[in-house]
Amino acid sequence: MVRQRRRQRRAPRQDPDVAGARPLAARSRRLGTTVANVQQAAVLLASGERRLLLANEIGGLAAGRRLGALLSAYPDVEFHAFADSPAAVAALAEAARIAERRELSVLVELGAGRAGARDRAAIEATIAAVLAVDRLVLGGVATYEGAAATPDADETRRAIAALMERTIETFALVRAAAPQRPLIISAGGSAYFDIVARALAPGAQADGNASVILRSGALFFADHGIYARAFAEIDRRGGLLIDGLHHSAVEGFRPALTLWAEVLSRPETGLAIAGFGMRDASFDQGLPVPLRVFRDGIEQQGLDAALTVTRLNDQHAFLSVAPKASLPSATSSPSASRIPAPASTAGG
Repeated sequence: MVRQRRRQRRAPRQDPDVAGARPLAARSRRLGTTVANVQQAAVLLASGERRLLLANEIGGLAAGRRLGALLSAYPDVEFHAFADSPAAVAALAEAARIAERRELSVLVELGAGRAGARDRAAIEATIAAVLAVDRLVLGGVATYEGAAATPDADETRRAIAALMERTIETFALVRAAAPQRPLIISAGGSAYFDIVARALAPGAQADGNASVILRSGALFFADHGIYARAFAEIDRRGGLLIDGLHHSAVEGFRPALTLWAEVLSRPETGLAIAGFGMRDASFDQGLPVPLRVFRDGIEQQGLDAALTVTRLNDQHAFLSVAPKASLPSATSSPSASRIPAPASTAGG
């Protein structure tokens, strides 16, 4: 869960207590926070969060012992975790034993391309393993549709639709095994959450005792690159439906963080070196994008379009400069050119 995102929802807004934390959203309410591992859970618990969903398997028995030691220090926390096999369930059982918890909620994860049970036999084996442990309870089902995406948009829609059908089928199996418990149906990355919500909400509503929880971190912190494109795709699919009203995803988000850097050098024609690098901006899903250029406090209109970040070192960014573009270096004037650029997102 804890990932860098560079756009935020204009309104309504509910900031998590720790930067990077991903809120859980269900029925337009914030229910808690998603984390990706035990280390992140420790940070959020120490910061006062008391409703956590660990949206991964935790590993083996050693990881279970670490999680159990952590949970024993926070007996009041509401905690959910994923399992996609009896071995994953065993690790959570070890955590529950060490923490002496009466209940630890397990979401059965099914998947495509990443973690998650791949077939009905694996799902049924996971459910049976949870039911066999006194300290564990079935908390619902979970998946991640982003792992089903491909470069082809139509193929991606078909793959996500098939995964949502499997999710609904898995929910029916969990409901049959836990007929009275309130259950969670969780999915929703930051690119296809509109598809997820439309697919899963009717089943939860029909059940009457289930909630759809979206784990869309970029609703709060996104970027000017991959998620800007993803929001445009959401609008092409009809936009966001909130409380019966349609909203534009593109218009509903704005940049939340901008990185400013000095132009340090113009060592050769067509090249500029700026003072930021990999220690300042992650770039596994696209390099930073120049937004604006200033000189002596005056914006240089249109010059950003002449610049492209081509690579990063630890402390330096390499920018290609279009022919005839006027971008002086810091060494040619008492005040350097300054370029704000968003750091690209960390991966899904």
